[in-house]
Amino acid sequence: DLHTLFDLGLMAIDPQDLKIWIAPLIQETDYGQFHGQELRTPTDSRQNPDAHALGERFHEFCGRFGV
Repeated sequence: DLHTLFDLGLMAIDPQDLKIWIAPLIQETDYGQFHGQELRTPTDSRQNPDAHALGERFHEFCGRFGV
């Protein structure tokens, strides 16, 4: 479910602090519990998400939702 929200642009991850952002229009759903939580990363740092890709998606999310 969360991966789908990410793909739909309804969830983003701030690449600076790895905080999860949930779109305002779904924050009142069960998914709202994830807003502001920090993404857990793998113990093997080679498997971490790409910071550049997260940054691009986060920038789009901020523009779309005015955050």
